[in-house]
Amino acid sequence: AMQNYEKMCFEKACPFLKEGEELVKCNARGLKFDHNSENSGIIINKEKTPHGAKLPCIHPRCAERGIKFKYCRFCQLPAA
Repeated sequence: AMQNYEKMCFEKACPFLKEGEELVKCNARGLKFDHNSENSGIIINKEKTPHGAKLPCIHPRCAERGIKFKYCRFCQLPAA
């Protein structure tokens, strides 16, 4: 079952996205808690996020584990 704070985190993220930002899937694997497209993601801005920028997941427990992805300007996606 999804923890309330995890659900609140995701629900709050979308309304607070700034212009040009989008929420993309966090591909972190091997986690021992509910981590899916309903409660996690990475916020990027394809025009403003610099290449190599560290990208935290919006899921609090995933973010606690540290940065797993950086932004690739060429692919315009998070990369491991």
